[in-house]
Amino acid sequence: MIEDILSKIARQIMALNEETLTALLPRYKERMLDFAPTSAWEEAVVIYFLINGLRIKNSQFNDKIKEYMSGGEHAERGGPHVRPRLRLVKHVQEVAEELSRDSGTDPDGGRKE
Repeated sequence: MIEDILSKIARQIMALNEETLTALLPRYKERMLDFAPTSAWEEAVVIYFLINGLRIKNSQFNDKIKEYMSGGEHAERGGPHVRPRLRLVKHVQEVAEELSRDSGTDPDGGRKE
């Protein structure tokens, strides 16, 4: 029950525009620093930390995405948006020579005599 409520609050907060929330941050910081034993003060503290929590979440998310896309430590997991790292195992000429030995042709495709 409580976890469901917290999840709902998180989804609602994440749906809000970060820039708009960030613009409100100084207002709630002021209210938080101006202590008064009221429910309005308590609410201001919670709102301030909710906004900061969203900002930190977005910052970490962006950093992790950049790391993931640039081939950082988690890139080995692969994923739909990450190009595989390819490396040349054999030169084309080496492959052609191997094929010619196996098939009895020269590397240019002609028959050996």
